[in-house]
Formats: sequence, structure tokens, C-alpha cells
Amino acid sequence: MRELTPADPRRVGSHLLLRRLGEGRSGVVYLACSPRGEPAALKLIRSAYAFDPAFRARFAADVAAARHVRARRLVTVAAADTAGGTVWAAYPYVAGPTLEEAVAGHGPLPPRTVGALGALLAEALAAVHAAGLCHRDVRPGHVQLTLDGPRLTGFGGSGTRIGPPGFLSPEQAVGGAIPVGPPSDVFALGCLLTYAATGRGPFGDGTPRELLRRAAFEPPELADVPRGLLEVVGACLHRDPLLRPSARDLARELAPPVGTGWLPGPLAREVAARYAAPLPRPASHEPTAADQGPGGGLDGPEGPDGLAGPGGPALEPAGGIPALGPAAGGGAGTGELSGRQHRESRESREEPGAPAPARESEDAPGTHPHTAS
Repeated sequence: MRELTPADPRRVGSHLLLRRLGEGRSGVVYLACSPRGEPAALKLIRSAYAFDPAFRARFAADVAAARHVRARRLVTVAAADTAGGTVWAAYPYVAGPTLEEAVAGHGPLPPRTVGALGALLAEALAAVHAAGLCHRDVRPGHVQLTLDGPRLTGFGGSGTRIGPPGFLSPEQAVGGAIPVGPPSDVFALGCLLTYAATGRGPFGDGTPRELLRRAAFEPPELADVPRGLLEVVGACLHRDPLLRPSARDLARELAPPVGTGWLPGPLAREVAARYAAPLPRPASHEPTAADQGPGGGLDGPEGPDGLAGPGGPALEPAGGIPALGPAAGGGAGTGELSGRQHRESRESREEPGAPAPARESEDAPGTHPHTAS
């Protein structure tokens, strides 16, 4: 989490921006404060992509599709504007580390933890697949860890067609006649579980071209996968999509849902510390020239600023989302937030969301991505 730069906007739609969480080719992800004072991870699309009709159409389609899926373990869109000059999507903020951070800091996870991880992520993917959709970007950076289980992010708002090399199925790696669908997500989940259990993906390290070639033409490297996980991971990584298990079958086979004891002690303490740490609170802010979104705040040609007043649509609270507004305590200036409010206490609602967004709109949240594609 980094301070905002002078070039960053301070407000997007009716969200106040507080910190930078990450950035990628297509956009920057910010810690933001929603109109009702809850923290959000807001992805602001760079103007080079926002004004690309093909990218904008894919991004809008991703956001619209995500609004039809609700599952406890799936972080999905809470608010978005895909039609204005400033293109963005906001997701409820999740404080826990990503799986990528956890493995880098603590090493491979115990088999019991990996089994629970697989079961609960498969549960989230099953909800996506039941809606006739595909995630397409399952990777360690899109899994965040909380004390009561993982959260799958990156769904609804990537604007990209496929995920990164090393976590792609053979049909994604080579393209062509075999369609990308739910079995491709299952293959990516098998790659992710291999990474969680061994610290390496099933196709090793290398350049994107090398990783794509191995995924397309070579068997996965599973020698270090624990014996109790080997059969199910190997099934996920079958070269033939028709022979891979469904996400729903995986959720039943791997492990039952678990409580707060699913993580090893040191990692559980890190997760708890992140939720206990206070978040920055917004200072009172009047719109300035910096609040132009990608035209003035990031790069490229100017477009409409997409600003909304403080009386914009309200975002309903969800589990794991601490309040950032005056109700959290303190006055209008910069302050901090009590860690008590980081605890997750409610499941996401499961009714379908709204249809595709036009200008700024908000849905009831699930729980988000702190990485940008």
C-alpha cells in the first residue's frame, strides 16, 4: 500500500481515493472509501485502454456478467462506470494477503491447508460456472486469504481474455478449435494448487513463450505434490478438457469447508495482523483538477471526469469491510480505523445482481482484488 502520487486523482465517481494498492498494464487499483464509508478496492482503467473500444466492450461485458454471480468466496463488482470517460470498477476491500504473498513469505502450505483452499475455491468457481460463465484468470495473485477461508478475486472487470502464462490450460495456450470454458478454470486451479503445495507451478519457471509451450505440449511436473493431493491435482491438469473434473465435484472431493483453524499458525497470525491494522481514513476533500480520472490523473487524452457528488448511490455493508466514514469514529480530517471493524461477519448475498451498468451504479458487494491486470 503506497501513498497517492500528485498525478493520482483524489476522487473517482463518488469514491474518495486513499492509497495505491497495485497497478498493471491496463489500470491502477486504489484503496478507496465508498459513499457510505466502507473501504473498497477501486480499479481505474488507464486512458489508453478506456478509449479502446474493444477493451471497453470486454471490460463492460466482464462487469455485467459478474453482477449475475453471488457466492461467499467470490469477490465481485460492487460499483462501476463502464460508459463514461472515466472507466472504473470497485470491489469490496479484503485485507488479507494474496496466496502469492503467503507462499513467498511462508513457503509451501501444508496439505490440509491446500485441500481446504482447493475445496473452497472450487466452490466459488462452481457458482461462476453454474451461471454459464468462466473466470479465465485464476492465479495466486487473485486469491486472498482470510481466517475463515480464501476469497477469489479477479472476476468481473479484467477486460482481458486470458490469464498469465504458467496458469493457462493447453487450450488457452495454443488457441484454436477447443473452446475456453469451465474446464480451463479447473486446469488453472490445478496449477494454483500445485503452486500452493510446492512453491512452484506445474510448468516451472521461464519466459512466457516457454511456459505456454510446456502447458501445450509437456506433462506437468508434480513430483513434489503431496501424495494425498496428487490424484486430484493430476485430474485437474489432464490435457483433455473433457476428462477434467467439474468444479462442483472438486469441492466435494477435496475437503469440507473449514473454520478459523485452516491456516498454519505463522500465516494465521499475519492474516490476523493485517485485519487488525488500522486503515487510513479520508480527509475532507473538494474536487480539484486532479480529479479527472484517466484523462488528467493517469495518462492520455482527456475525457469526461465521471465525478459524482457525495449524495451518490449508497453501497451496502458486507462482511469483512470496516467502515471508513464518520461513524467509525473521529472527525473529518485524516485518522485511523479500529481493527475490530476488519472482522468478517456476513456472507455475500446470493441473489443475482443488476444488468449491465451504464453510468455509475452500485450493487450489494461480495467481498476484492488488490492487483491490476
